[in-house]
Amino acid sequence: MLGKALDTNGDAKTLLVVDDEDGHRLMVRAVMGQAGWQVYEASTGEQGIEMVRERKPDVVLMDLRMPGMGGEAAML
Repeated sequence: MLGKALDTNGDAKTLLVVDDEDGHRLMVRAVMGQAGWQVYEASTGEQGIEMVRERKPDVVLMDLRMPGMGGEAAML
């Protein structure tokens, strides 16, 4: 296993993956989790926006085109 991805306070870096495809979220969680990141998931743009407000992740990886609100709409 790789070492933990740490911020300047020594806490694990956090990533939010927002995608309506379960397989895409699973792949990102597996790869980034193995690299030491704390990974959160949301399956809709609306859930993703709420999780950003609640958890304040270091990085957000969001599908640009999803039913409802995709990444393009969330950036506005």
